[in-house]
Amino acid sequence: GVYKGPHGSCHIQRGNTQIVSTTQVIAAHNSLKRILTVNQMTPVSAASPQFRNNQTHFRAMEFDLIRGDIDCSALIEQALFPVFPGPKEFPYVVNALTQVVSGDGAQSMSAVASSSVALADGGVPITCHVAGSTVGILKTHSGKDAVVHNLVDTLCMEEDIIDGKVSVAGARGGLTLACLNGVRSSELSLETVIAAVQAAESDALPLLDRMDAISPLNREPETLQNRTSCHAKTRVPKETIGRVIGPGGSKIKWVESETGAIGSIRDDGWVHVYGRSQKCCDVAIKMIVEASSGGISIGNTYTVKVKKIMDYGALVELQSGATGWLHISELCNERVANMSDKLSVGEEMEVICIGKDVKGNAKLSRKALLKK
Repeated sequence: GVYKGPHGSCHIQRGNTQIVSTTQVIAAHNSLKRILTVNQMTPVSAASPQFRNNQTHFRAMEFDLIRGDIDCSALIEQALFPVFPGPKEFPYVVNALTQVVSGDGAQSMSAVASSSVALADGGVPITCHVAGSTVGILKTHSGKDAVVHNLVDTLCMEEDIIDGKVSVAGARGGLTLACLNGVRSSELSLETVIAAVQAAESDALPLLDRMDAISPLNREPETLQNRTSCHAKTRVPKETIGRVIGPGGSKIKWVESETGAIGSIRDDGWVHVYGRSQKCCDVAIKMIVEASSGGISIGNTYTVKVKKIMDYGALVELQSGATGWLHISELCNERVANMSDKLSVGEEMEVICIGKDVKGNAKLSRKALLKK
């Protein structure tokens, strides 16, 4: 990553074209919302053309207007969507932004590669990297004497003279996008277009090698350590989902506030966490597993607070938010007729876990810690 603010980022330079892509991951509160949204922004300068795209212009930062490239944004989304995880594997909404720092052709396909690395850097579990390339088709003659030239990574000045442009994006397993636009000649044959697609695909393969070397998609510890953000998941029993969520979502909100991770719980028991580091995700997963199991282990001693007093016992709460049951017979050594005579709501005491019932609720004892 090149930024600390977004969840993932990448800067790519192909010739005079420079693209900066950032990724922001947010919780998916609406299952019908688009899971991947890409916006490409191009700076439009008020400076005269002869002063654009040079070092003096960049230092002056004379970018006065920002134009949103809707067509390029749609191409990037279509190119990345086949490798993007579904809502079951990654139940979050991803907002990707690509900014054209300097443009001299092949902007949309450069943005595809930059966005792919930014997604991986942000911990989004894409199946593989996607790279793109643009090939301009130029015919120097017409009729039988026509000679076709494929111009790889066309420049802006070349796009004014070509007869058509092919934009191709894909991974090692095949293409995810192929687009023909800017056609100015009616003599482009299917064979000519296919040859241009093959040339663009061959040009994208070396870029894939570079992307795999910079941002590997494996789950090795050293790879995860170098990423800006990480994603992890675990599965809990369905009957314990309520414990993980807590009353009014208090438990999962407490985990998020303590770790800084973003949690997402599915009805099938899968719990996803997304955080700034692998350590952050590991801590969140550990807290969720403890909440699922009640957060209490048999034989351990805990400091609890009385939450509710009933006729035959008291409901107590641990500091982690987990709850347990203290039966009236486990309060002290002598016989107790009324729990309210010995306890009051909000009182703290030491207890030990002596077992769990059939539903997994912890059974606590204060008597076991008292001297007889």
